[in-house]
Amino acid sequence: MQGPVARKLFSICKLCADTGYGGRTGIFELLIMSEKIGKMLTSNASYYDIRAQAIKEGMATLKHGGMLKVKEGITTVDEVAQAALTPGATISFFESKAGQMGNAEMIL
Repeated sequence: MQGPVARKLFSICKLCADTGYGGRTGIFELLIMSEKIGKMLTSNASYYDIRAQAIKEGMATLKHGGMLKVKEGITTVDEVAQAALTPGATISFFESKAGQMGNAEMIL
């Protein structure tokens, strides 16, 4: 075998297996305890209510942090979905004109 096809077949990048990505990067979700969230916790508010309040107060979710890394070219939507979502969850995959994450979603 000769030519570009043969060179491609037998010259796979050892660092990234020809994916263009190598190594690992983290995505994080950090809940800052505000007075309001503290009161919600002591009054036995639901997980969903506390999470909604945290997001309202500016908490970035795993999904959002992961999608920012997709936008920067650090990772892919598939990798974020695998790391941050449960089956049946949704993920935004484009940004609006203002540079904010869009509302279109992909169901996994």
